Amino acid sequence: MLPALGAMTTAGGLFLFLWYRTVVSLPAAEQPLFIRPAAFKWGVPALALVLFVTGVFLLGTVRLRLAWVAAGAAALAVVLVLKFDRYSAEIRVIHDRYRSLRQANPQTEEIEVLFHTARWRYPSWTHDRLVELVAGKDIQSLILLMLINENKINPISDWELYRALKVKIARTTRTTQAGSIRGAAVRNLVVLCFLLAFLPSRYGLWAQAPSAGKPDAVEIPRYLELTPRFGTGGQPSENGLRSLVLRGYQAVINLRTAQEGADLDGEEKVVKETGLQYFNIPVPVSAPRDDQALEFLNLMEELKDRKVFVHCASASRVGALMMIQRALKDGVPLDKAEEEASQIGLRSDILLQFARDFVQRHKKD
Repeated sequence: MLPALGAMTTAGGLFLFLWYRTVVSLPAAEQPLFIRPAAFKWGVPALALVLFVTGVFLLGTVRLRLAWVAAGAAALAVVLVLKFDRYSAEIRVIHDRYRSLRQANPQTEEIEVLFHTARWRYPSWTHDRLVELVAGKDIQSLILLMLINENKINPISDWELYRALKVKIARTTRTTQAGSIRGAAVRNLVVLCFLLAFLPSRYGLWAQAPSAGKPDAVEIPRYLELTPRFGTGGQPSENGLRSLVLRGYQAVINLRTAQEGADLDGEEKVVKETGLQYFNIPVPVSAPRDDQALEFLNLMEELKDRKVFVHCASASRVGALMMIQRALKDGVPLDKAEEEASQIGLRSDILLQFARDFVQRHKKD
């Protein structure tokens, strides 16, 4: 009888503490009224502690080992709950996505990695809204803002939760980076073991080529081959650029600008190493010009007998210029060209209006 009573009392104290932690971690708007008095915030943890200690004491009077087992199990449960609560899980999911994008695109500007992280999280958001979300932020502040918006957390009324989230995010990002350093030796060993397999494939020393199927979204975001003549996408990784030759492309047109932090020289070097032609028409997202659109149309005419891949950072600029190309040069109705542009990745209202106006001014009567 005594062991059962001790086990139930210990479990009751542990359950009460875990329930308390779950309730107080809710945003203020979702908390029940009865938890707000100070008596609750101090009394419930104290009661949980009394029940737990009493239960461990009862188990210890029967057998000391039972007390140690109960204490160890309770400590493990508390650690797991504190470490893997719903906020911690969300933080890890978002940060893991950010890390995978950063590792796949090491030369990409930080804001572009943050943009693609946000677009993965909010696929229905417009381009302009995503840009506004990530502007001026690092990954820690972006994760914090995501959690605040998704969980309706008020930084003023939920100050303790807000402060705890900042600590969790900072700890998670630091822990992940430290784990990456500790795992470097293991990764290097794996690379060494497979070095002879990867190097010949990369430099064409073996006859077998990598698969030329649809690329991974990390290699070429928003990849689309709308016609056999051209393909479009966001900023490719180095592997994505090198894979273009396997898909039959003969030229690359980059619409990004140096001012946005794009490594234009690095991309040109990689593209030319694979034997493809490389062209850069720097089109600002917020201020596209007629001369740039005309240059794009003339270049596409020069490359009409070649398969061309066109990209920018997120495929929004590509969508606008391809809309112009399809409507003015390929004989596609404007509404259909606009639909294709949206499919390609056009999300900016500024770019959409520019494309519409350009087509209206230059269409043949």
